Amino acid sequence: MASSFPVKHWPATDAILPSHLIQLKNPTIFQGKINSWDFARNWVPELICDLLGEKTTTFKVCPLWGTRTYRKQFEEDQVLFETDCQFVEATFADFRAWLGEKARTHAGSTDDPRGADSNVSSTGGDDGATACVTAQHQRDQTHEGSRDAPLTKKARLLSGNPLIRYPPSQYWVYADYKYMTEVCSDVPELLCAIDWSVFGFPGRDGTQSTLWVGSRGACTPCHYDTYGCNLVAQLSGKKKWTLFSPEDSAKLYPSRLPYEESSVFSSINVESADLSRHPNFATATAYEALLSPGDVLYVPPHWWHYVQCMEDSVSVNTWLELPSDDNERVKEALVRTLVSLVTFLKCIVKRAEMIVVDLLLSLCIGVHCV
Repeated sequence: MASSFPVKHWPATDAILPSHLIQLKNPTIFQGKINSWDFARNWVPELICDLLGEKTTTFKVCPLWGTRTYRKQFEEDQVLFETDCQFVEATFADFRAWLGEKARTHAGSTDDPRGADSNVSSTGGDDGATACVTAQHQRDQTHEGSRDAPLTKKARLLSGNPLIRYPPSQYWVYADYKYMTEVCSDVPELLCAIDWSVFGFPGRDGTQSTLWVGSRGACTPCHYDTYGCNLVAQLSGKKKWTLFSPEDSAKLYPSRLPYEESSVFSSINVESADLSRHPNFATATAYEALLSPGDVLYVPPHWWHYVQCMEDSVSVNTWLELPSDDNERVKEALVRTLVSLVTFLKCIVKRAEMIVVDLLLSLCIGVHCV
């Protein structure tokens, strides 16, 4: 059940130091702290794509929740893990073209971030209107045919763009968790535009940050991180963070499968939970935070979070190390070993089952031949 945010916003006029962050027990939103990031605060997805151009990376692609494509592939309450998504190697220029196709179909879509044929109402507000209008204006200026009809299926397949085959009315695309040192290596001004010294970390810039560029509806499943804590700066668009206290961990039905380094996942789709299967979730308290451009969210250690792009969005984050991280990494290594062992044993069991089935089939054939 959603509740109001657990703490008030940090006053914009108050200084913030690393020691202040570590003492915070609840997620906290900082406003006005990155006003000095003049260049970075203009980063809309189209601009990032134009600057990175032919740089190739892996994009995560998944059906928008509530669309026909989603309903054909998944149950309504199913959690979409990394293993349920498609991963497409493409350039940022390809993503730019996909966003242009998305703009051409925009007139026929709803304001719901989860899909053109979803029945769920939007959570967005007026604060993001400027970002949306700016992004739409840039698309119109760059794509002369922005008012043309959407590409046909044949045209999408022949375009040579691996992303265009995924209709924007049915799919979201996400360049998530990209180390800026890797994707921005040819554009050093992007690395210098990030300056975490405003939070008391002098010298920490884009080289210690990750980049997240996603279309409306892109999301990250509910999880918590086993070590470190997190500062997230929202640069354009809006993102909704649904957070749960570590005290509610048991109510979120934790799982290490599928395994991902340092991530403990919830077995629950927090947007559409099946309480008959997960009854304890009914008493968990969800705190919702809607980040607008210029907001920075601090996520304390072990807080669960489900994140959704309510609009086309750009954000950056930096991980803050904690004294307890060394112990957590030892635990993580042990978990990785155990998961590998379980996976190996499952393969052996599956192979043994196949051998038994083959043997039984051979016996059946032998009986008929007698």
